[in-house]
Amino acid sequence: MLYIYIFFFVANLLVGLFHRKSNLLILITNIFFIIFFVGSRNVIDLEGYMDHYAYGVDNYFVGGQVIFYHFIIVAKAIGLSFEGYRFVLSVVGLAGYYYFVKKLSPLPNLVYAAYMGYLLIMDDVQIRNFVGCGVFCVALAQIYTHERGWRIRYIILVILASLVHSSFWIYLIFLILPKADLSNIKHIKIIGLVSLVFSVAILFTRGFLNDYIMLFSFVDEEKLLRYSENATRYGGAVYMVVHVFVTFCIWWLYQRANFHRSKATVTYGLGNIQKVLQISLLLDIISMVLFPAVVFSITFYRLIRNVYLLNAVALSVGYIKTRNKALPVMALFLYTAVFFYFDLTSLDRINVILVPMFLDNIYISPL
Repeated sequence: MLYIYIFFFVANLLVGLFHRKSNLLILITNIFFIIFFVGSRNVIDLEGYMDHYAYGVDNYFVGGQVIFYHFIIVAKAIGLSFEGYRFVLSVVGLAGYYYFVKKLSPLPNLVYAAYMGYLLIMDDVQIRNFVGCGVFCVALAQIYTHERGWRIRYIILVILASLVHSSFWIYLIFLILPKADLSNIKHIKIIGLVSLVFSVAILFTRGFLNDYIMLFSFVDEEKLLRYSENATRYGGAVYMVVHVFVTFCIWWLYQRANFHRSKATVTYGLGNIQKVLQISLLLDIISMVLFPAVVFSITFYRLIRNVYLLNAVALSVGYIKTRNKALPVMALFLYTAVFFYFDLTSLDRINVILVPMFLDNIYISPL
């Protein structure tokens, strides 16, 4: 499995770096992803999903994730095995990713290589978040194309994603996306600045917040306790720094591209693919309002991680549209490497995620 994984990673990386794209390679790579997901065994959390599928779980329904809950009921009613159930979920999630990447990136193979560098591994573990993120990616594409009725489609798709995983409702904040050029969006810049300041304040007051946060235990005492137990301080700051770093890189690429310095209204749509940089930058700045949640509890770091593909696509645009190729490639590498390091290199994560993932796939013999 590891050798095959490396082959697809290197193949997609080389195709992207040489400014090429291969639809055939993307198709075969997605087939490999499905085999990878469906055949995965003994990784952390997977046993829980298997138990939920075998015996049912009411928490999904109570937590508002009714689509995921009812899909389990339907899949069992028609006699799908767990492998068949996982196959359908994998196709849904990957189809959403494919739609987003192919629609927006001039170098989709480069984005797929970045995806294999980190997020694919986490998607094998966090299945509900993966499926919700696939639907969310289709919603994001509506913002970039900005065709008539995009707001309604975006709202509907975000609601659908939140009925798979309840965290996705928060991305309705992207509806405040302005129409003005970057040189004339003071309110968006203020949002980013205030979010940063507020988050830094939480870094140094985190220990005092637990007692006050439990005043809201009537909402969901068990969940609030879990968030408090997963308290973080500087761990959350790491993800903030990573997001600010990639936002800065996209801003730099936007300035270097020198394609839109006027104060005219943004022309949305993909007639000019360079607009992807501008819209991505705006969405990244808006995303900074999520920093306080990430600092409060490491549980919420995935709120920042869910825009990973958005930034990978933006950096792939920067790579093909700017003369300096080093920055977007280095930014994409560091962006991926930092997530990989903090999520997957601790000894317990290696033993419960990486080792079984690459050595215990039921369809591909171990090394």
